[in-house]
Amino acid sequence: MFKKILFITILFYSINIKAEDILDVICDSICASFEKQDVSKLSSNPELLFGLEILKYAQMYEAELKSQYKYDMAKLNSKTGEKLGVIMIGEKLVFRCPETFAKIYNNLIDKQDDFINENTNGVISTVQGKITVVEEGEFIYLFIEDKNLKKTKLLYLEHFPGANQLMENFNTLVGKSVIIDYEDKEFFNAKLKEYIYYKVIKQITFVE
Repeated sequence: MFKKILFITILFYSINIKAEDILDVICDSICASFEKQDVSKLSSNPELLFGLEILKYAQMYEAELKSQYKYDMAKLNSKTGEKLGVIMIGEKLVFRCPETFAKIYNNLIDKQDDFINENTNGVISTVQGKITVVEEGEFIYLFIEDKNLKKTKLLYLEHFPGANQLMENFNTLVGKSVIIDYEDKEFFNAKLKEYIYYKVIKQITFVE
């Protein structure tokens, strides 16, 4: 009786193992691998990270992939690789370990924000030349031409010392020699539907 129960138990376990979707097994293995890692130290390219993990476990379960999905790793190319990585496994990963997935992408966003802060915000640049055009509209733009005939478009967006005086004399600015301090800042352009860097005026000094 005991042997019969043991045989049935082993048979039931074997059937369950065989019936398990190999894609779920691969996804769970990838999730477990990332859960053991410190996401703050991961590369800033999550697509590459997941791609390498998918390839590693797909090769590990090559026979099962071929048996269940007729997917032959020996014939891997860009088209079949994309199908495996994006459609077959990539989409499943989001649902198998959403918290891990979110941590990795949030870490990527934080790194991108840090890069922008370190390389743009707070850095003041200077341009010297003559005001050639004052473009008035929803915002005011000043066009400056330097001694090398290089033109720079600057946005008057924020208050700065002397700004009130500037507002009263827009019509008389053309032809004036100036030194302008500005800061590159990123804003969303609703018309273009993308983020654009603008040179925002921080200070203007008129040169006699």
